[in-house]
Amino acid sequence: MTDTKQTGIEVEYVNSEFAQKFGAPVAKALHALHLDGLVKAIMNLQTLQVQVDEHREGQPLLGPHFIPCEAGEHQIDVSLGSKWGPSAVAGVMSHARATVTVEPGKVTKIKYVFGGGPGNYHLEIAGTRDA
Repeated sequence: MTDTKQTGIEVEYVNSEFAQKFGAPVAKALHALHLDGLVKAIMNLQTLQVQVDEHREGQPLLGPHFIPCEAGEHQIDVSLGSKWGPSAVAGVMSHARATVTVEPGKVTKIKYVFGGGPGNYHLEIAGTRDA
């Protein structure tokens, strides 16, 4: 859920162009096999494990997620996990880290990008919005 009154960091999972091109034929094949529900169920079990400085929390995989924090410089770590908590293997294969500056009265927007293939995740600063 997005908070519009407090400074912080907003994180959103996105696929790169490469992952979208690769994923489209796979999604089409699964649809043809009537496995859309299975894919949705698997996606619902995935979470984003987001850590800002020392505060860690699991968030649903899809949608923007707001993490409140003070203005200043922060270390952010993001990886995939499951509804049961962080996964050691997924965490290592999907880990991305960045140092982010949050301006007073602003929310820094971050994209957690899957580039296609194991270990190909990174964070992109996508701009800011008013708090």
